[in-house]
Amino acid sequence: MSARSTRQRRSAYSAEQTCARLECTQQMCYCRIASGELGRSASLRAEFGRKYVAAVEWRARMRILLLAIVLALTATWATDTVGQTRPPSGQPIPAQQQTYRSSDHSTLDWILCFSDMGADVSARIKGCEAALSSQRLSANDVRKLTARRDFLRIERELEIDRYLDQKASVGGKSAAPSGGTAEFSHSSLLAKPPELPLEEPLNRHFLFPMTDYFLFLLVLIAIDAMQRLWRRLTEATQGNASSEVPADLEQPSAATAASLVERPFWQPFKEIFQSNLNLSGWQATTQTRETNSNVFSQAEVIHGASPLGGGGSMQLRLRRSQRSGGLISSKVFFALDARAELSPEEKVLVSKYRLGKLVVYDSNARKKHQETAYGHFDEAAAGTSAGRGWWKNARGLASAAMMALSLRITVEGLMNGQHIECKDLSELLGAEAAILNACKNLRAYLDTAQTFDGREEVLEL
Repeated sequence: MSARSTRQRRSAYSAEQTCARLECTQQMCYCRIASGELGRSASLRAEFGRKYVAAVEWRARMRILLLAIVLALTATWATDTVGQTRPPSGQPIPAQQQTYRSSDHSTLDWILCFSDMGADVSARIKGCEAALSSQRLSANDVRKLTARRDFLRIERELEIDRYLDQKASVGGKSAAPSGGTAEFSHSSLLAKPPELPLEEPLNRHFLFPMTDYFLFLLVLIAIDAMQRLWRRLTEATQGNASSEVPADLEQPSAATAASLVERPFWQPFKEIFQSNLNLSGWQATTQTRETNSNVFSQAEVIHGASPLGGGGSMQLRLRRSQRSGGLISSKVFFALDARAELSPEEKVLVSKYRLGKLVVYDSNARKKHQETAYGHFDEAAAGTSAGRGWWKNARGLASAAMMALSLRITVEGLMNGQHIECKDLSELLGAEAAILNACKNLRAYLDTAQTFDGREEVLEL
């Protein structure tokens, strides 16, 4: 493949992303601006190229900036860690720093006194007593330390009682020595508490020291991928609404069919990544007037009686097609183009009864992602740890995003036109049956709704 054909493909794809509509013939592609003017895509290539390069450079600068922020935070965290764990040097401590040594010890004793992890009760009581011996305590601090020390003493007595009960239940007799009493044994244990196994408390406030750091990294990754995800969501929404159906389902005028053929905006993207990547494949997709006439002759039209009883009738246009594509191996894709054509009166009724948002069909991929997202959210709600809850919520959000990108057909989307492509023929046939059934139900709904007009019916029983 030549570099010239690659540039032509990229410039044409960029033009279609910006123009309101791109129309091509066998010789030339035209870009239809919103005002209706026609201009050559070659004349707009330089402008679109500059915009594309500017967007790429902006994304690259943002990634470099985010990477610099991450590296700066990493360096700051590493410096703080090394500074806290650095061994003391051989130089003597200056005299002005020795005055703060007692306050540093008081702070450590305070932390040990109020800590719930990593030390036994006796060590925490000693920490409270050491903190109370400081001369720089306020009355409020003394009250807090005293209350904490009394609480820890009660907790130690309860632990000793549990220890004695356990020894008595295991040995079958009292834990007091011969010739002594339980009170003596209890007093001796208070003087020298036993080595009790420490139970890990349940009120942990963190899972690992760098939780906030990794959470910040996840936020940066989400910000970097937000633009890409938003673009895909927008394209999927527009495609599900109206723009995925080819315009050749409608009979074109003689002048349009003779000169220009409208191409869907997503067609160049699919051809670049799923065709055999040559210029002849690009030109082969451009259809002429004879091809369009054959396509319309192959379209299946299903008529339905109008609920209004007038001259118009509800029609469902279905067209089946298939194509081959793929990067490595050739794969067959089955396609279905469906459009429900309603009379103006029927469209008014659909808008009146708010039937446009009713779901006609959900693809298997959407159902799969929906079940996966619900499962992740349920596991996050029933999780025992905060880290597992965060992880399950993140996976649930990812599955929800993939669910939003999957195919969903509504009544409004079917009225505007819908294009469906599947590798599985059975899934496509299921979608076709669901669309046909939905149109029949829609016709029956409108027909039934029109009977509620104040008429009177007499039934013989």
